[in-house]
Amino acid sequence: MIVVVDHGATNSRWWFYKPGLAKEDYFETAGFSPRYSSTESLKYSLKQAQQRLPDSEGQMFFYSTGVSDTRISNDLAAQLNHFFPKMDIMVHTDMTGAGRAMLGSQSGIVGILGTGSNAGIYRDHKVECQPVSLGYLLGDEGSGAHIGKLLLKDYLEDGMPKDLRKEFSELLPKDKHEAVTFIHRQPSGKILASFGAFAGRHKEKPYIHQVLEQSFRAFFDHVVARVCKNDCTRWVVSGTIAWLHGDVFEKVAASYGYKVERILKDPMNELIEYHKKFME
Repeated sequence: MIVVVDHGATNSRWWFYKPGLAKEDYFETAGFSPRYSSTESLKYSLKQAQQRLPDSEGQMFFYSTGVSDTRISNDLAAQLNHFFPKMDIMVHTDMTGAGRAMLGSQSGIVGILGTGSNAGIYRDHKVECQPVSLGYLLGDEGSGAHIGKLLLKDYLEDGMPKDLRKEFSELLPKDKHEAVTFIHRQPSGKILASFGAFAGRHKEKPYIHQVLEQSFRAFFDHVVARVCKNDCTRWVVSGTIAWLHGDVFEKVAASYGYKVERILKDPMNELIEYHKKFME
């Protein structure tokens, strides 16, 4: 059995395939961040998957957010091996998953803009020269969390236009001091990313367009700028934020001299086809 997992902080998408029987299926579980989430969240998600997989023998390709260093990758692999001891488990970054989905055997620059963000060079079926992610507190520019942070800051500093303030205020405690305390007590960037979803509901507003441009410019200035310079010119991007605001993202990318060839909301279907083609 081949198992492919597109794992994010919000949810995980699981697909399994039995080549000999040509049998396949798909399901979702709760997500978690390998860097920030509790052990309980991790175990809850993996227990859900364990109950859904018909057997536990074969190969598992686990593409995950937040596996930015060997320690985190090894810890995650150990947890997966605990739940699936008979599986040959390979943990990869979500960047490698996006590259395999959109570029296959070709080379290019891959970006991800979802709850978090990152970019890297994809070559020889894996991502190389991927900058260390600074996470939602210090980085993740261009992501839902970063956009949410910009909106939240404007709201708390009375910089948000009045026609949007009332609806945005319903997402927070009424008292601003309580709102700040509420934000600082959140364990991950999910709550900030939920504020970022507000931008999707009002993307036609000039103010929202300005915030999006600010966030995407920060992505190129602080994330893409740290990617190794080489001969790769192809640009592909994955993630809900890039897909939802693709027109704005492409405009900003063009201002930095990049042409975006493809934007996928979710790379799962293409990643499945990659494994059917290369791994059978």
